Amino acid sequence: MDFQNRPGSKVGSGGVAGYSETNVDRRERLRKLALETIDLNKDPYFMKNHLGSYECKLCLTPGYKVTKVRDPITRQLGLFFQIQYPEIGLDVIPRHRFMSAYEQRIEPPNKAHQYLLFAAEPYETISFKVQSKEVDKGEGKFFTHWDPDSKQFSLQFFFKNDRPGMYSEGIPPGMERTPIANPLNPYNAPAMRGPTFVHN
Repeated sequence: MDFQNRPGSKVGSGGVAGYSETNVDRRERLRKLALETIDLNKDPYFMKNHLGSYECKLCLTPGYKVTKVRDPITRQLGLFFQIQYPEIGLDVIPRHRFMSAYEQRIEPPNKAHQYLLFAAEPYETISFKVQSKEVDKGEGKFFTHWDPDSKQFSLQFFFKNDRPGMYSEGIPPGMERTPIANPLNPYNAPAMRGPTFVHN
């Protein structure tokens, strides 16, 4: 077939493909694409969740949710972790651990971060990179909870304040122990003394 003498072709380019050549090429591309696709209905490792997306049963990566929190009294910043373990083994309670950046071998060590690890059989251990601040383990500042019914592990902690004397305990910032009376508000004004007369 003579491709070079067709109208619209450049010398040495092979010419413009006709209708039949385009169809042959399209059929070949579709055949290769059909061989590459995976039938998700027959694959035992993929499942469709309630949101319509696909999850892999093989990797067993637990679902999680991380929320930033702040103590309303001390204004300490913290994190609240919720991790779902739907396929956890019987009588297995998830564990957690804080790890220094120098203990891990995945990333180059960075002293500005530390890692919080969660582990439960048969799942792989997961970790979260958090700030390398000291964790406050005082009363009500650090708690964990395992709910065997919903199979959810919760952990909440607060970082210690950078400046401990910054806020006084028990009083939210901006509030004072005794409210200042406003003289323009008649309901909150201090008691008025009697009139003062000046005699000449």
